[in-house]
Amino acid sequence: MTGSLEGRVVIVAGGGNGSGRACSLAYAAAGAKVVIGDINGPAAKSVRDAIAEQGGSASVYEYDGSDLDSVRALVRFAASEHGRIDGLHNIAGNPTLHVRDLDLLSSDVSTWEDAFRSHFSAYAVAAQEAIPVMIECGGGSIINTSSGMAISGEAIKLGYQVGKRAAELLTLHIAHAYGRQGIRSNALRYGVILTANAKARLDKAFLDDALDRSWIGRLGEPQDAVGAALFLMSDAANFINGQIIEVAGGKMLGIQG
Repeated sequence: MTGSLEGRVVIVAGGGNGSGRACSLAYAAAGAKVVIGDINGPAAKSVRDAIAEQGGSASVYEYDGSDLDSVRALVRFAASEHGRIDGLHNIAGNPTLHVRDLDLLSSDVSTWEDAFRSHFSAYAVAAQEAIPVMIECGGGSIINTSSGMAISGEAIKLGYQVGKRAAELLTLHIAHAYGRQGIRSNALRYGVILTANAKARLDKAFLDDALDRSWIGRLGEPQDAVGAALFLMSDAANFINGQIIEVAGGKMLGIQG
């Protein structure tokens, strides 16, 4: 059973679409004041408006996860706006990289650097800014978003794989280094989640293969991340730290992404 988030401030970095949108709505419904960070301002504002219609509280900050100063500004905005930070959920990635992020011989250094910055450095910088504020407030929960590709050794998306594996190691580092100061850090390792972006970029053969390998008989939807995220963000998970939790419907034998 998940707990209440009443009175808490939760940043969702990438909260305008997909599982970020679903989690933002859920956090607000549980009582949190949600700060929705997203590069897509209209999408973030639509989430804010949906939360307001449900009687919840949310604000929007347009930021670019590939710009580390912009990431810092998002967290500082939340702290300035509310005077505290209780939760940070790093979801945003870089959906434009898939056309460049191929195998080792077909990609270049700039692609790997872009992927690493979006999927590791942005998460690390957001945590770097948030953790001191959380400690002053008595602690908090950080959730980083990973992928089955972090451990699958796929033949494509090398930069993405490395970035997501780094995000998992960041998760463990934070849990170990700051757990005694009240910071819990966990990661959600996604399987195939059918966001609008995934539907647009993943071909039918890939999706059919993923479906054939799925233990649960279907692929993921953005809402499937909500239960685990709400649990980890709440006091119901106050003895869970440094864990990588798969949100994948069962192992899919190396084709998660």
